[in-house]
Amino acid sequence: MGDTSTAQAGGLFTLASAFGSGNTVSTGGYVNFAGLVGNGNQVGVVDGFGNRAWVFGDGNVAQVSGLFTAASTFGSGSSVSTGGYVNFAGLVGNGNQVGVVDGFGNRAWAFGDDNVAQVGGLLTAASTFGSGNSVSTGGYVNFAGLVGNGNQVGVVDGFGNRAWVFGDDNVADVVGVVTRALTLGSGNSTGAGGTVNFTGILGNNNQAGAIDGIGNGAWVFGDNNAAHAGGGYFNAATVLGNYNSPVGVGANGTGSVARTNIANFATVVGNHNSTVTVGANGNDAVANTNIGTFATVLGSNNGMVTAGADGSGAVANANVGTIATVLGNNNSGVQASVAGQTNIATVATVLGDNNGGVLAGADGNLNIATMTNAIGNNNNGVAADAVGNTNIATFSNVIGNANSGIATSTDGDTNIATFATVVGNGNHGAGADAVGRLNIATFGTAVGGGNEVGASANGDTNIATFASAVGNGNHDVTAATAGHLNIATFGTAVFNGNHEIGASASGDTNIATFATVAGNANGDITAAAVGRTNIATFATSSGLISVGNDGVKATADGDFNIATFANNINIIGNGNQNIEAGASGTGNIATFATAFGNANDGVTAGTDGQGNIATFATVFGNANTGVASSAAGTGNIATFATNAGLIGNANNGIEASANGTGNIATFATNIGFVGNANDAVKANATGGGNIATFASVVGSGNQQVEASANGNNNIATLAGVFGNGNDGVRATASGNANIATMATSLTLFGEGDNSVAANANGQGNIATVGTAATIFGTASNVVEAGANGGGNIATFASAFGDSNGVTASAMGDNNIVTFATAVGNDNGAVLASATNRGNIATFATAVGDNNAPTAQVVGDGNIATLATVVGDHNGGVLASANGTGNYATAATAVGNANTAVEATTDGAGNIVTFGTAVGDANALTAEANGTANIGTLATVVGDHNSGVLASSNDVANYATLATVVGNGNTGAAATSNGDTNIATLATVVGDSNAVAADAAGHTNIATLGTAVGNGNNGIAATSDGRLNIATAATAVFGDNHAITAAATGGTNVATAATVVGDGNSGVAASADGSVNIATAATVVGDGNSAAIRAMASGDTNIATAATVVGDRNAGVLASSQGCAILRRRPRWWVMTM
Repeated sequence: MGDTSTAQAGGLFTLASAFGSGNTVSTGGYVNFAGLVGNGNQVGVVDGFGNRAWVFGDGNVAQVSGLFTAASTFGSGSSVSTGGYVNFAGLVGNGNQVGVVDGFGNRAWAFGDDNVAQVGGLLTAASTFGSGNSVSTGGYVNFAGLVGNGNQVGVVDGFGNRAWVFGDDNVADVVGVVTRALTLGSGNSTGAGGTVNFTGILGNNNQAGAIDGIGNGAWVFGDNNAAHAGGGYFNAATVLGNYNSPVGVGANGTGSVARTNIANFATVVGNHNSTVTVGANGNDAVANTNIGTFATVLGSNNGMVTAGADGSGAVANANVGTIATVLGNNNSGVQASVAGQTNIATVATVLGDNNGGVLAGADGNLNIATMTNAIGNNNNGVAADAVGNTNIATFSNVIGNANSGIATSTDGDTNIATFATVVGNGNHGAGADAVGRLNIATFGTAVGGGNEVGASANGDTNIATFASAVGNGNHDVTAATAGHLNIATFGTAVFNGNHEIGASASGDTNIATFATVAGNANGDITAAAVGRTNIATFATSSGLISVGNDGVKATADGDFNIATFANNINIIGNGNQNIEAGASGTGNIATFATAFGNANDGVTAGTDGQGNIATFATVFGNANTGVASSAAGTGNIATFATNAGLIGNANNGIEASANGTGNIATFATNIGFVGNANDAVKANATGGGNIATFASVVGSGNQQVEASANGNNNIATLAGVFGNGNDGVRATASGNANIATMATSLTLFGEGDNSVAANANGQGNIATVGTAATIFGTASNVVEAGANGGGNIATFASAFGDSNGVTASAMGDNNIVTFATAVGNDNGAVLASATNRGNIATFATAVGDNNAPTAQVVGDGNIATLATVVGDHNGGVLASANGTGNYATAATAVGNANTAVEATTDGAGNIVTFGTAVGDANALTAEANGTANIGTLATVVGDHNSGVLASSNDVANYATLATVVGNGNTGAAATSNGDTNIATLATVVGDSNAVAADAAGHTNIATLGTAVGNGNNGIAATSDGRLNIATAATAVFGDNHAITAAATGGTNVATAATVVGDGNSGVAASADGSVNIATAATVVGDGNSAAIRAMASGDTNIATAATVVGDRNAGVLASSQGCAILRRRPRWWVMTM
């Protein structure tokens, strides 16, 4: 209908209609229809069945084919075509192009001008609303829609896909299965591909693409953003903000096969973000399973924020996680990157402002976790890096402000954990680093402000390696291990102002190596172990409301240095310094230095050498100084220096030192309860063996409590004080084998001004004990036992009481025992001294008050030499042996106010020489001077005896006994002077007797003076000359006077004067000359008086006896005188008549 039109119809039941001019219409096929309304249009229904083509307008082109298809155009200059099955294409506008090429049930609509719409596939649809748009669909059940101008939308192929554009100049491409592309704005570009993917843009000039893969999504909210999701499964790129640049998610499996890059998200919410990229890339032959791979930014001005999983090499498997997350402002670099196999997680997270770095990277096999987290402001570096095999965890965490470094890095095999954690402000360099094999844990942790925490493990098997700070102002809290096995290696600080808390182990097997601080203003607290097997090596400072600890070092260097503790514990106190324990060498087991208290200085335990077991230095108290224990050499076992004070202050020194070989124990101990100002409690052992060497103090004001052993085998060497104000208390052993060498003072409720010294110098000085004990009193004891020479066994000096001065000294060889003992008060110079060789025993003992017993031997062999007092006010009580042999030599007083109870021997042999008093106010002396003076006993049992002297002088004077049993006896003396004067006994049993027996010359055998009774006076027996055998004067009963027997000359045998009765007077028997045998005067009866004498003078006067039996006899005289002989007379010759 019109002009210059052409209509062609063919086929079966087809129709062609044209309404206008210059139109062309044609039909073919079956039951088809083509219609034109307008001018210059072209409509063709070529073939097919049941198709429709309509054109309304001018200059349009419509082509229809297929089965039940339809094409409609409303406008001018448009082109529409259909094909396939049950398809439809419609145009409303001018200059549009719509094509439904093939397929089934497809739809294409264009509303506007200059649009292009192409539809193919199955049940697809394309719609455009606007001008200059391009829309296309393909595949199965897909849809593409445009609302706006200059947009491009393509759903090329696939199944169930959708593409929508709302705005101008947008581009949307959709492929794959059930994908979506949506843009709301202008100048945007969006694309979807793969399976169940989605891209959405809300804004202007954005780019979003989900290229391929499964379930991927790319979202952009804002302007000038770019989001890309492609490859693998469930990829998504989402941008909410402005000026974000690329923000891409890419999963690219290059090479032969690429599989399963699941759920790779790149998300930005904020402004000015740059290059927020997530990439999963499997290079070369096989790339499998890069699951996760998130990069997320919520904030402004963030930079890089990259999470990448790259499977480099032949096989790359399972880079799971790989998350980089930023929540904050001005963050830079926040990067998580993995390359290799199985790098699970690999998270870098920042929550805060102005963070820099924040990198987590894992390269190698398995590297599980590898997390870096920062929560706070101005964080810098916060990096976690794992390179190698199996580096599990590798955390670096920051919560706080202005943190720097905080880097965790592991390199090698199996570096499990490797944490660096900071919670606080101003932390610096909190890094944990593990390089080598297995390095398990390796924690660096700071909670507080201004901390710098580092933990580093380098080598094989460095398990744990903790550096922890909880508090403020902590600095360089470093734990570092290098070598093999180095288990633990802790550096820990809890509280404020801690400084340089470092634990370092280098070498093989350095187990533990702790440096721990709990307190304020602590400094250096360093524990270091270098060498082999240095087990433990603790340095610990703990304080409650305490400030200013300094040092606290534990150092072990060498082989096997087990333990090596340095400990400081403060409770409401200040100022401990240099609590240092160091072990260097081989085997130095334990080596403790411990301080519990305030203002302690030193507290050092150091061992150098081999074996040095224990080596303790311990302080419990306040203001202690020194407290040093040092062992250098081989085997120095124990070596304790201990101070324990409860409410006790100002202890000084307290030093135990062992230097040499063996030095077992070597204790220096101070224990004070409400006690102050102990000074220099020292124990020192130098040389070989020195076992024990104790110096101990319990009390206050003690000074120089020192035990020192120098030489070989000085076993024990103890100096101990329990009390107050003790001075000295020194035990010293120097030489070989000085066993024991004890000096001990015990004061309970007293002043305790003791100076107790035990000294052994030489070889074998066994025991050498000096002891002072004061209970409930005031003590000014100077108790000293010294042994110098070889073998001086025992050498005891003991005081129990007040103001004692007890000295036992043995000097020479084999001075066995040498006791000086005082039990009582105000004993002065209770001295037992043995000098030269043998001097066995040498006892001086006082039990009582104001005693001064002295036993002293000088010479060889002097066995026993006892001086003993039991009583009060004894003076002297001296037993002295000087010469060779002098066996026994005892002076003993039991009673009160005894004076000068003295037994002394001078010469060689002087066996026995006893002086004994039992009673009161005795003054008893036994003296042997010469050679072999055997016996020489002076014995008193009674009261008020005076001068009971037995003296033997020159050679061999055997016995020489003076014995008194009774009261008030005076001058009972037995004296022998010359050679061989055997016996010479003076004996009194009774009261007020005065008995003297005197022998002078050669061989004067017996010479007895004996009184049994009361009031005896004189009773003297004297012999002078050669042989004078017997010469006895005897009185039995009381009131006898001057019973005298005298023998002068040669051979005067017997010469006895004997009284048995009462009231006798005179009774003298005298022999003068040669031979004068017998010469006896004897009285038996009562009241005898005058002479009753027998006198023989001359040569050979045999018998000459005067004898009285009866009462009151007078003048009984028997006299014999010889004749004169003209010859040179001996000194004992007299004229005869």
